[in-house]
Amino acid sequence: MATQLELDTKIKDFNSTAYQLVEKIGEGGFGHVYKAVQNSTGQYVAIKFLSLSHEFDHEKRQRYIARFERETMLGSRLNHPNNCQVARQRML
Repeated sequence: MATQLELDTKIKDFNSTAYQLVEKIGEGGFGHVYKAVQNSTGQYVAIKFLSLSHEFDHEKRQRYIARFERETMLGSRLNHPNNCQVARQRML
């Protein structure tokens, strides 16, 4: 898992004209989720940052990325009031 310093650097470096981070709303072994505002619509969204440590070998990093891609693909198929809709996936 990424260290808190690595995570803070990623989030500090998150420079987007499209979104503004509001607060951290969750975390786990796979990543950290932040509440954000989409600047063009004023709509609240969730942004997930993966925890990819520099200590992970190439295969482990690829497994985490593949898992994230599966999660977003499956999440985009869900349509329920208690779930966030996946609008887009992007790797930074």
